[in-house]
Amino acid sequence: MNRQDGINLLLLALALSGCSGAPVKETPSSESILGRQSPIVEELVPATEEVKAKDTIAHLVKTQHKSLDLQVLAYYGEKITGQDLLALKSPDARNVTKLNLTGLKLNDIDIEPIAELPLREITLNQTNVEDLHALKNMKTLIVISAEDTKIGTEGLKVLGSLPELTDIAIGRTPLKDEDLESLYKLQKLRVLDLGGCNNISQSAIQAFRQRMPKVVVSQSAAPDLVEKRYFD
Repeated sequence: MNRQDGINLLLLALALSGCSGAPVKETPSSESILGRQSPIVEELVPATEEVKAKDTIAHLVKTQHKSLDLQVLAYYGEKITGQDLLALKSPDARNVTKLNLTGLKLNDIDIEPIAELPLREITLNQTNVEDLHALKNMKTLIVISAEDTKIGTEGLKVLGSLPELTDIAIGRTPLKDEDLESLYKLQKLRVLDLGGCNNISQSAIQAFRQRMPKVVVSQSAAPDLVEKRYFD
């Protein structure tokens, strides 16, 4: 973790504690995120200023530039809403190409503010998305990881309409055999992770491999390789 990341996370700790001016109570999660004991730098945010989640997101948009990782908000149990994501519609977000929303309990309506971002990579693991309509015009998207979600038939249709996709991780979702047909049009697809998709049969996977021989289909139940490759 570089110095700027450390500063951003310290700011987040202050923001979500209410910035009362008193030292923030250290928790195991904050220690694990920072990787070491760190003093609270009170001058980052005035002690009298009440900072909301949307303010923290706006700050991260300005400082993280192309790669925006909001997963850290989940560690603090903050309730993030679609209103909080409106910061992603600001001019400061126009260069964001990589977005991580892992663990934030956002649904498809909540993530609508990301619809116009020029994203190339996104992770939606452990969110409440289902139909992915916010991504339907995201023709720049190359990588998506949406494991442990309720993505279904409509969500796969959206993914099947995004021609630049090369890597898809949709493990542990309620997808069915026939849903895989929506991905047949993705000529650039190279990796498909279906680990833990218990409703998809081996015969359907075999049919997919025959139709899409260049695609590596993984059925590992372990955390997906797509997220590890792109969001470390």
